[in-house]
Amino acid sequence: MPRSEPPVWPKAPAAARQTLDTALALAAGDPAAARAMALPLLGQPALHVEAMVLLIDVCRRLGDVQTAARLAGRAARLAPGSGRARTLAAMTLGEAGQPEQALAQALAAQALTPDDAPALVAVVLAALAAARPLAGLPAAVTLCRCPAHPEATALAVGLLDACAGGPAWGVVWTEERAVVGCLRLASAQPPTIVFAVDGAVLGRTSADSLRPGPVPLADFRFAVPPGLPADAAVEVTLAETGPALFGSPVRLPAAGFEHAPAGAGPVPAAPAVAGPPPGGRRKTAAMRSRPALPETVDVVVPVYKGLAETRACLQAILTAAGTVRPRPVVVSDHSPDPALVAWLRGLAAAGRITLLENATNLGFPATANRGMAHGPDRDVVLVNSDALVFDGWLDRLAAAACAAPDIGTATPFSNNATICSYPAFNADNPLPGDISPAALDRLFAQVNAGRVLDIPTGVGFCLYIRRDCLDDVGAFDAAAFGRGYGEENDFCCRAAQSGWRHVLAADVFVVHAGGVSFGAAKDAALARNLAILAKRHPGYLPLVHDFIRRDPALPLRRAVDLARLACHARGPLLLRLCHGKDGGTARRLADEAVELAAAGYATALLAPADPDTADGPDVGDAAGTRVRLTIDGAPGTPNLVFDLPDEQPALTAALKALCTAGVIIHHFLDLPAGVLDLPQTLGVPHEVRVHDYAWFCPRVTLLDDTGLPCHEPDPAACQRCIDVGEPLENAVPPVGDLLTRSTRLLGAAGRVIAPSQDAARRMARHFPSALLDVVPHAEPAFAPPPVPSWLPWDRRSPLRLAVIGAIGRHKGYDVLLSMARDAARRELPLSFAVAGFTQDDYALFATGRVFVSGRYEEGEAADVVRSLGCQAALFLSVWPETWCYTLTEAWRAGLWAVGFDLGAVGERIAGTGWGWRLPPTLNGRAVNDRLLGLFAHPPAPGGRAG
Repeated sequence: MPRSEPPVWPKAPAAARQTLDTALALAAGDPAAARAMALPLLGQPALHVEAMVLLIDVCRRLGDVQTAARLAGRAARLAPGSGRARTLAAMTLGEAGQPEQALAQALAAQALTPDDAPALVAVVLAALAAARPLAGLPAAVTLCRCPAHPEATALAVGLLDACAGGPAWGVVWTEERAVVGCLRLASAQPPTIVFAVDGAVLGRTSADSLRPGPVPLADFRFAVPPGLPADAAVEVTLAETGPALFGSPVRLPAAGFEHAPAGAGPVPAAPAVAGPPPGGRRKTAAMRSRPALPETVDVVVPVYKGLAETRACLQAILTAAGTVRPRPVVVSDHSPDPALVAWLRGLAAAGRITLLENATNLGFPATANRGMAHGPDRDVVLVNSDALVFDGWLDRLAAAACAAPDIGTATPFSNNATICSYPAFNADNPLPGDISPAALDRLFAQVNAGRVLDIPTGVGFCLYIRRDCLDDVGAFDAAAFGRGYGEENDFCCRAAQSGWRHVLAADVFVVHAGGVSFGAAKDAALARNLAILAKRHPGYLPLVHDFIRRDPALPLRRAVDLARLACHARGPLLLRLCHGKDGGTARRLADEAVELAAAGYATALLAPADPDTADGPDVGDAAGTRVRLTIDGAPGTPNLVFDLPDEQPALTAALKALCTAGVIIHHFLDLPAGVLDLPQTLGVPHEVRVHDYAWFCPRVTLLDDTGLPCHEPDPAACQRCIDVGEPLENAVPPVGDLLTRSTRLLGAAGRVIAPSQDAARRMARHFPSALLDVVPHAEPAFAPPPVPSWLPWDRRSPLRLAVIGAIGRHKGYDVLLSMARDAARRELPLSFAVAGFTQDDYALFATGRVFVSGRYEEGEAADVVRSLGCQAALFLSVWPETWCYTLTEAWRAGLWAVGFDLGAVGERIAGTGWGWRLPPTLNGRAVNDRLLGLFAHPPAPGGRAG
């Protein structure tokens, strides 16, 4: 890196902002000055991204493409939701000769900002550079719709020429009731454009308006004749037998003519919640006798769109076996689909359904009310037209609704039913791929037979409503809830106020596609109607949130998960215990699962349950007692969550049912102590894998208050370190208790495997009875890194060293910061690039000597390291690591390593000879001096310097 004065920082945010504004003003005229001003601003958290974007621009202007590409990659990682950051990354990666990476960033930018011209141009440029024109086709088509950008359009024309195999093409789209587009003019005579629907020609036209610009394009417009049905597909071609235009067929927008707007026409008045009848109060729900199972139930299906979904729904209702007979009442809400209406009328004419047709579009609540009122003496099930039911569904649903006299509604499980969803709770799930929907319903019927659970509200996709409840409470409030969403929740709140309960029928599963009639309008309708609910029923949302927090339906879903797993044959199951953290341990778990599968074993992981994920509710203080069981390679079963110690018997029973043959203890951090007794409880052997020193060090890494590894003193000294040092991040027992437990577990283990000799020696010192084996982690083969050609160093050329991974204090963050500050202070020709992230990126950027790439995805570490343009890799871990995957990534990227002579890092460098070792210290100046001396006079490969 060029020698420069140490950066002088603005003393206040206002001054920093002024500096950035000045640099922005200088960017075009004096990019070098702008770069010098912007570099220190990378250390200002509030201005970091803005300064980075400016630096990308000025580095491109100065021809420093590699620096621009590195900065753009970081910008995209820091702000993955920023279209501008992604666009900049695409442009700079393209200029740096990385077309595939540029295309990936450009497509991500287009997805975030689909109408942004720079993003579209980036896609087109990258697609052409990568020789993948089809990948840029949508972007090129969009650019052709923007005559205000002739230069961008010219780029799009080049890509479309490549896609079409020549200049005979056009682009088409719709505007209101017209089909519009543009043609590429290959000759002076514009071709005829033909418009057709289902093979019938609607008309012809030709391009009549030549666009200004470097490429001959001409626009056309075709007014669609009246009477064409909504959503009609118009095919557009060049002449009768010519190629179709890009974008053909186009569908006419339906707004404004396919149906009357919601609320048009007569709407039934909102039902009042009646007061006591004359002569005294009406009978409350709890005072009623338990009803008998009905013989016939009205199944009310409101219909608007979706012929395929409606056909499947009604055929399922009509053909499902059962004792309780369904009486299908279909209400067509002025459907704009003539094929759907014709099919429904055919069913009605055949006597298979009762069909009611609204003269105008009333919306879902009013349509449902009409259907529910049609059979005033029968219970009803309100079923969405995109739901699928199976044999016995109505018998089980009716039995749930009639299980107690005060049950007003019953809702089944479904893949898309909020608080009644399966597999994931409160989510829109894809259907499980390991079992058919009908078989899944049968599984629910078997494992949850006759079970019901109180819920705060029914869910309207498939809602059984007892007639006496409906008579007591009144119909849906169509006037308030318009086209729909929330009307069934309002109904359930009113019912609850009258003493009615709502239950989940845990032995029924119904498929629900979701949103067929509403489409994109769902979110707006939901937000509006939730506000109405909150105002009418202030306690409703807190009640639902409390249900979600507690998730009392978890055992019901868990029973089905376990039953699904029992349906699949697998080898003996090995249970692995571990924390749920990322890093090298997680990588080893993944690799081990593959190795064990190849040996014929199935594997499972028991780890702390994360209370913040979508498939696990927030359980507050109880979160630390919950564990999640995950079966590797098995279908998604997110409900194998157990709250210990209360559900320890259920966990043990589940593991026995899964034929657990052994336990491998990888780690116990954050796990309830009871899980460590599982080998004994299950009566199976266990092994241990060593990843760090939590077995005898409550601080895990052996670091004491000096910031360097301790000398592993006696237990009393260890306890004093815990008592007077920095507070622990994790709850662990006192040192004496920890050693007692570890001695028992390690001594009873069939094997204790450590990945390095150093780790094995340290463990053996404390646990001499443990059967220790040294087995290095298996990793894919790679070519040895070449000997650095720049050695010996000339003491003048700039050196850039890579630091890889997530760099916290134990990984040498303090040392790196000290080294960077010393390099800036003494103007050493030394800089650093972190492939990953650190505990404080901004302080490192503030030195002017460190670049931080940002988080990378698993598997791309070596590529990120290569992109940083470093001469060697630096490993500053101040704790004795047991393996260090990032050391392998450095070698895989072709770099030799320099690392502290501690633990596996020193051991592996000495063993391979692909680098050198340094004595560990926290003194950054001392490390810099040793590094530069080593590079000028390199010792033998694998040797130790100074």
